[in-house]
Amino acid sequence: DYLLWQDAMNMYSRPELVHVAFAAMTGFGSPLMVYTGQEGALINLVSNGSGSGKTTALKAACSVWGKPESIMTFQHDTVNARIMRMGIFNSLGSYMDEITNISPEEASNLVYTATMGRGKDRMKANENALRTNTTRWNGITLTTSNAWLGDKISQAKAASDGENMRMLEIYDSILEIILL
Repeated sequence: DYLLWQDAMNMYSRPELVHVAFAAMTGFGSPLMVYTGQEGALINLVSNGSGSGKTTALKAACSVWGKPESIMTFQHDTVNARIMRMGIFNSLGSYMDEITNISPEEASNLVYTATMGRGKDRMKANENALRTNTTRWNGITLTTSNAWLGDKISQAKAASDGENMRMLEIYDSILEIILL
């Protein structure tokens, strides 16, 4: 029911939940990415503890377009499946819950891939030629994590500035300090 959904979204209008509201509103903002000249953006919601609203914000963003559990990916999903979903949902965005345990290399690849707007090129079987790659997107990738992606990426690379400049990480207690 739309009125129940509207009431749930209105709960985020409290000042202490501005970070959660921002993340939830990416569901509306993602289709507008096509007008920015950018192929994609990655926003990671970070909190050390549970109960901070990361997954709830992710589900709220997904709920703009349908049933959240059908739209978002989960910890056990493969990198290739996540990339394919970016292409399938295109400008509706990509929503990945709990990426804390991905490797530093996977984290680096995720940031670059989400912001490049196209899937991986692949070779044809039994032929020295590329497959046609139609996997494209212009959307926001919203992720949740219990640790900073930037810190994870810096474990694998001496310089992770390229990835850090391509993502926004929001830590819930930082916004609490700002709002005080």
